[in-house]
Amino acid sequence: MATLWPFKELDIPLEARIVALADVFDALMRAPLQKPRTVEPLLDYITEQSGKHFDPDLVVLFKRILPQILQVKSKFAES
Repeated sequence: MATLWPFKELDIPLEARIVALADVFDALMRAPLQKPRTVEPLLDYITEQSGKHFDPDLVVLFKRILPQILQVKSKFAES
């Protein structure tokens, strides 16, 4: 994946970039002090932060597998 993302120059490990994206998505979905958010505004935020806070290559992949992520999330949701 070739990208011009500036933080790649800092050699942030791929695993850390993946966890950063997943962690923010999960935290915003839960939002303990707010009502849970819907997926669309979160995707807008993640897209807006692509190339700033998130690796743009990973954002593309995240969007592609989002249906599977949501399926796993609902399967293991707390009652």
